[in-house]
Amino acid sequence: MNRHWQKIQAIAQLKLHMIIHNLSISFIPAFSMLMVYLLRLIIHDQSTAADAASAMGGAYLLSFGLLFNTVMGGIMMCSGPLAEEKEKHTLRVLMTASVSGLDFFIGSALPVLVIIEVVNVLMIPIAGVAWSVIPWGSFLLISTICALISMLLGYMTGILSKKSNTGRDRQHAVATYLHHATLLPRSQPHA
Repeated sequence: MNRHWQKIQAIAQLKLHMIIHNLSISFIPAFSMLMVYLLRLIIHDQSTAADAASAMGGAYLLSFGLLFNTVMGGIMMCSGPLAEEKEKHTLRVLMTASVSGLDFFIGSALPVLVIIEVVNVLMIPIAGVAWSVIPWGSFLLISTICALISMLLGYMTGILSKKSNTGRDRQHAVATYLHHATLLPRSQPHA
């Protein structure tokens, strides 16, 4: 078990290094927090009092930021490094080594999941939502499940890509579509 953990830890460190040194990927968590903060400033300027509209604005901003971070971050942080490894042929070397598929998956998914979850928790005060109104158990469970689903979509996009440029184009298309498809019903005026 200790040997498996060392392999998982080595793969996780490699993936974290790849994520941090790729600006287009590492930019997503910071950009999602920045967008929510700037949108909060805009909504706060338009609101004259702390009424129900500003409370709904905080919930909307939180859902927007969580969706952006989870969907875009999960897909991009998984598909980019995987497509890059395929292009450089380092994935084949890694798979012929004594690393099992499960070790590779856990080592690849762990840093991405931690980044997504930490940013999702940090998004709560940035959106202006009180800590006390968050049901933490269900919040973390649903956030983790959604992150894992978007990460699996990212892995599938990375596997289907021949080159990292193609993977980048596909990941942006898939992530943008999923992000906007979830927000469209909320932006329609109610009758």
